[in-house]
Amino acid sequence: MGLGLLASLAMCGDDAAPVDGSVDGGADGGASDSGADAEVDARAPVDAEPSPRDAFVDAPAGDGGPVDGGVAGWRAVPGLPASCDLQYAERPESVLEEIRWAPCPDGSGECEVLSVELGRRVERQIVSFTGYGANGAREPSFLIGEDDGSRLAQLQLVRAEGPSVLAAWRYTSALDNCGLGQVTTSDRELGFEVGLPGNESRLYRTPLAALPAMPESPFATLTVEEQPGAVAIQDMRLSPEAFGVVLQPGGVLWLFDEDTRIRRGGPLEPGVPGAVINDFALVGTRVFWGTGRQIVSAPTLEGPSEAWFEAAEGWFMNSIAADDEFVVWALANDDREGELWAGAVAEAASDFAPERVDRLPSSNPASLGEGLVAVYAVDPDRVLLFDLRGGPTRSWNLPDGWLGATTFVWVNRRDVGLIATRTTVSMATVFRVPLSSFDPL
Repeated sequence: MGLGLLASLAMCGDDAAPVDGSVDGGADGGASDSGADAEVDARAPVDAEPSPRDAFVDAPAGDGGPVDGGVAGWRAVPGLPASCDLQYAERPESVLEEIRWAPCPDGSGECEVLSVELGRRVERQIVSFTGYGANGAREPSFLIGEDDGSRLAQLQLVRAEGPSVLAAWRYTSALDNCGLGQVTTSDRELGFEVGLPGNESRLYRTPLAALPAMPESPFATLTVEEQPGAVAIQDMRLSPEAFGVVLQPGGVLWLFDEDTRIRRGGPLEPGVPGAVINDFALVGTRVFWGTGRQIVSAPTLEGPSEAWFEAAEGWFMNSIAADDEFVVWALANDDREGELWAGAVAEAASDFAPERVDRLPSSNPASLGEGLVAVYAVDPDRVLLFDLRGGPTRSWNLPDGWLGATTFVWVNRRDVGLIATRTTVSMATVFRVPLSSFDPL
C-alpha cells in the first residue's frame, strides 16, 4: 500500500482518456470507470530548475514526533506504525517555490492557467479532482503531486482561490511502506486514505479549517480481510453526514457515519444486482450509485435501495453525480457514443422524472456543479457546458497544443476548473475558465 496514489496512477491505463495512456482508469479500465479519469500522470506546467530553496529535504521515518523538517516543517503523520514514513508539512505554503494563476496561452479569453515552480526537477506530476464539483462556488480545491524518480512522492492539496496550499504530504513509494491513497473534499472537510502494508486502509476526515494539522486517529478502518488481494479503494466521497468509498475489483461500497459501518452494492442489494461503477454520490446520507444499466439510490446509508433509472439495451452507466438539486449521469455504448441524462432529486423512484439532456459526441463522463454539467469533447478539443436550470448550452475550445482530461476539477456558475496537458510535453496543469469565456451554441 505504500505505493499510494502516485504509483497507482503509473500502473493503470484508460483508452477512453483523450490526454494519453497514463490517465488512471481505475480497476476495470472500461468506459464505465470514470472515478479516477481526472488523475493525469503528466508533468508540471513549469519545468523548474533546481533551486537552493528545496523544501523536499530528506527526513527519516518517524513515530509522530518531530523530524528534520526543513523549511516546510515536515512531521510524521500521528498514530501510524513507526515503520511508516508518511509525513505532513506544518508549513505547507513553503513546499513549493511558487504557485499562481497566469494568463492562458494565446490570449484565450479571460481564462487562467496554474503555474507551479517546484524548486526541483521531478519525473512527473499529477493533478486530481477531489469530488465532482462538491465545493460549488464556495472553495473548490484539487490535488497536485510529484515524484522525483527516486521513489519520493509529494502531494499538495491546493485551494483554487489564491491559489494556496492547504496541506502537503510526502512518503517513499514502496510496497512495505505507508502511502497516501484517495483524497476527497466537501465544502468544509477533507477526507483521505492512508494505506498500510498488507492492504489495510485507514480513513480520515478533518475540517479544512484545522489544516495543516493532521487528525490523531482514523474515522474508520478497512481491514485486510475486507479488501483482500488486489482489492483496493478506487474512489471516495464525503458529505457533512457521511463518508463512502468504492472498492474494485468487485464493485462494492463501504459507507460510514458516526454510528454506521455498512457494506453495500453488488449481490448485497436485493433486486438491483451488479457491480458498482467507481462513480457514486453522497447527498447527506442519501446514496446514489451506478451499476451496469441502472442508477440505484438509498435514502440513508442503511435504507432500502431501489432502481431509479434503467438505460436502454446496449447502453451502460459511465458516470453519476448528484447534489441536493439534481442527479446527473452519462451513458455510453460500445460505439463510444454518449448521452447525458438528468433529473431533479426526488424522495423516491416513483417521483423521479429522468430526461435526456442531449446526445454527446463522445463517451466521456459528466461533472456537476450548481446546476451546470461539464463534459469534455474532442475534434476539436473543447468543454461543453449544459445548464439544467434552463440556460443555453455553451462551449469553450482549448488553446492550440493542449488536451484536456475527461473529468473536471470543479464546476460552478463562476468558472470551470479543467485538467489539461500540452501535446508536445507531457505536463499537467489546471485551466480556470470563467463562464464569460464560453460561447453559446
